[in-house]
Amino acid sequence: MKINNIINQISDATNYREKFSLQSARQDGTLGPFVGKYLMYECVHTVFEKYKHTIPSIRCIVATHVLADGLGDYYHAVNAINTLKVNFPHWDYTFIVQFANSNIKKETLTLPDTGDGNILFINEENKNSAITKIEESDLIINIPLSLNILTDNADKTKVLKVSEYGNPGFTAMGVGPSSWGVVVGNISKGSIHDIQDSEVLTLLTGFGSPSNEQIDKYRESTDRFFGYIKTSFKSSIAYFYSSVTYARGSSKDVDIFLPFDSDDAEQQFSLAMDIDFLKSHGIGSLEIVEKNGNIINQINVGEGKKARWLNVFPIKQNEVHYLMQDSAPLTGCSGDMSIGEAISAGKDFFYEGRSHKSKFVSQLINLAEKNTDANSALVQYLKIQKNLYALIESYLPENSSFEIIREEAEKLAQIACTDPFKEQMKDFRQLILDNFNFNSKLSSLAFRHYYGIHHVDFLKLQEDIAQPLGKKKIEEFSVSQHLKDSCNRIDAYVKQFL
Repeated sequence: MKINNIINQISDATNYREKFSLQSARQDGTLGPFVGKYLMYECVHTVFEKYKHTIPSIRCIVATHVLADGLGDYYHAVNAINTLKVNFPHWDYTFIVQFANSNIKKETLTLPDTGDGNILFINEENKNSAITKIEESDLIINIPLSLNILTDNADKTKVLKVSEYGNPGFTAMGVGPSSWGVVVGNISKGSIHDIQDSEVLTLLTGFGSPSNEQIDKYRESTDRFFGYIKTSFKSSIAYFYSSVTYARGSSKDVDIFLPFDSDDAEQQFSLAMDIDFLKSHGIGSLEIVEKNGNIINQINVGEGKKARWLNVFPIKQNEVHYLMQDSAPLTGCSGDMSIGEAISAGKDFFYEGRSHKSKFVSQLINLAEKNTDANSALVQYLKIQKNLYALIESYLPENSSFEIIREEAEKLAQIACTDPFKEQMKDFRQLILDNFNFNSKLSSLAFRHYYGIHHVDFLKLQEDIAQPLGKKKIEEFSVSQHLKDSCNRIDAYVKQFL
């Protein structure tokens, strides 16, 4: 890659960051250390494109710890291996996973392409084998949650820790000024026609092996909503309220694909269901149905269309994508991976912004404000989402909290139905796809870390580049002059080892 192309790429990125003021200058008028470090990283990323083929075959571990609240962290790591293999197909990969919940249904997981089947789900029987792999590895990418087995046994210098969305630091994901983006683009294209799970097909169409005509009949007669929200019943009911509101102007039946806990469902639904709400939105009956077809609750209101809350889970990841793509724009998202999937599929994300994701939610709002304005439909929508989850996590009495949650969920859906919102969200998704694609950064982060392990002065060189850049006055800063010099220095450094 010619150095002029590198400069142009960095110039585009720099102008973008300045245009939307994602990192304000310091009071003394300098770019500041964060911008200096960001620009240095951009130089590394672009020089990497020139030399990515030069890293020899190494033993690389991708490791993750999957907590009890879902599989998003698992798919972060799957994405990492599959992304790295594009640039480093000759590496020897091992995938190490620790599950906090032994009840996770592993048969629904999509396995990464490690090339030779080196996948270890940690348990007592293979723990020693995992430790051996860790000790023999050349590079360990821990994404996004730490494993005890790494903490206790890994050489810390070999570990590249990629933090989850909204965390501080220069290897954290998100859409903030020093973030490396979100995981986007990994969508299995398809529709309900491509689903193979006979239980799901029976639930939707009444047939385990439906014909194309039977599937089309189902699709034409229903408005469908997909929500992968699973950590809180109040979050789920909020998405339910929003979905019913979104479909209010349609005469079609409504199917909402949304998990629920069968053990607590009857009591929860009796608290949450508002008959007047259902009537006012044209719902004549509501069924709460498990994947096996068992109806655990049924509400008959009177005349109107039929709504079903369908728990289609567990389901394979590619079939999650098919259902999501064949559903309405308003898509429920519980975590990092599901919001990236919704963005990639062109959906309007209904994000369950839990308290530990509050910084990421603030990043989204900040980015939207800079891209539109503080009073835009998009910003209002995102702020309602933030307020909605604050209500969900509050300690309001059960009998009053559902009414307040419903009111906010209705507001959110009403905005989502408007043309200004649809246009702004479309532009917002494209903005994220174009400027915050984590996959485009991951391989160069690995490249930088690998060189840093074997050449400590490479890290010093980067600091020597970042600090002077951060001290530059904004009016004195020249992309062509200052970044060209930085790229040339990194280029010359790497070249000496070839």
